[in-house]
Amino acid sequence: MLLAFVLIVTIDGLPIDTDGMYFRDIHRCNFFAREIETSANQTWVGGKYHYVIKARAWCKPTFVPRETIFWD
Repeated sequence: MLLAFVLIVTIDGLPIDTDGMYFRDIHRCNFFAREIETSANQTWVGGKYHYVIKARAWCKPTFVPRETIFWD
């Protein structure tokens, strides 16, 4: 078994299927989580961006088999 980080995403509180999005590196996983939250929560209105929290993303530590395919 290996320690890995799985990307978890919710939109409007509903979980999105991210099964299999495993990363070896927490920093790489957090990069994608941050990008998902930033891009999914901004709307262009009146010549500037407004932020509304719709998407949440984070990395959850878990143990996976050695044969697991990673995204990093």
